[in-house]
Amino acid sequence: AVHVSPDHRFIAFRSNESGKDQIWVRRFDPAGPSADKWQVSTDGGTGPVFWRGDGKELYYLALDRSMMVVGVRNGTGFEFDAPRVLFKVPEAFPAGQGLGPLTATSGNAERFLMAVPRTPPPPPALPQIAILDRQGKTVRTVAEPERYSDPTFSPDGSRIVVRKTPETVGDI
Repeated sequence: AVHVSPDHRFIAFRSNESGKDQIWVRRFDPAGPSADKWQVSTDGGTGPVFWRGDGKELYYLALDRSMMVVGVRNGTGFEFDAPRVLFKVPEAFPAGQGLGPLTATSGNAERFLMAVPRTPPPPPALPQIAILDRQGKTVRTVAEPERYSDPTFSPDGSRIVVRKTPETVGDI
């Protein structure tokens, strides 16, 4: 995605034209692409990329999960400082190409709003075998919660059989 500076003079974007994802800034010219461009990241960059409300800073997520800041001076050209780390993004943040869960920054970039999943994610609830009446009320629970599937009553309804699924170990 392309992000236009607040003064509409520059655009910031990610490109792999150097062989590695990096963050670039290009002069914005509605008449056509400008030849003026600058690589602002030094060790790679991914999304999200965004400007501070006054255009004096540019932010991006580095490949090592660092939120980076680049100071910008907009005189007659585009001048910028070396990027520096603001903070490390939590491991739970699904960073990477095409993922831009950063939804907002305050105008002065004092706060960052990110959709970060809970860490650690809650374990999936194990099913409990329950016998229900016709109104859906639980009459009785049977056995401990486990990984069960395929419940079946005996023909006379006095017994049940279920399949207990073993724990999966390792990648499949």
